[in-house]
Amino acid sequence: VLLINDFNPEFGVATEKLEKYLGRKLTGVVLVDADVRKNDLHKPITDSRFEEIICDFNDPQSIENALKPYKENLLVVNSSSEKNQPFFQLVIPHISNIYVPTVKSIELSTHKDLMRDAFIKYNPTLSPKSTILTRQNYKQELIKFKNFDFPLISKPTGLAASILVKKSNSFEELVTNITESFERIETTYKRNRGR
Repeated sequence: VLLINDFNPEFGVATEKLEKYLGRKLTGVVLVDADVRKNDLHKPITDSRFEEIICDFNDPQSIENALKPYKENLLVVNSSSEKNQPFFQLVIPHISNIYVPTVKSIELSTHKDLMRDAFIKYNPTLSPKSTILTRQNYKQELIKFKNFDFPLISKPTGLAASILVKKSNSFEELVTNITESFERIETTYKRNRGR
């Protein structure tokens, strides 16, 4: 059983149930990115069936070397949270003997602008109206929202786990929320490695 970055207690329970169902002992590996480990941004292992393997997810050879002893025996790969999906995307090319999502499917399911574009192409009624604001244009662009019906939701592109998502009940609150988000976004992206 291969996990990406985090160990959640339910993984131990699920592994135990799978052992009983299959009638055989299972072991697990939690593949942890070196920077995630260094900055203590992961959930530690609480089950003796699992071991932690640290590698550099920015280096394909490091991933390959970390997985090499386990690749032929993989049964399950699980990446539990949205924040770990970019790491999962980097592992997928190194896994060939079990079913995993495609890199593109993970990208579409976690990157809100790409997801919205895919929905709109499929069926325009599936996505709410949206616009993209940049640091360079947001002050001028916000004026367009002055006469909108509120509440409105703002969400930075690419951040996981609802980080910096804000609900604005008035135009004034929208301006404040967007301004605060732009003030915090660079440090947030850096802390979460672009997520």
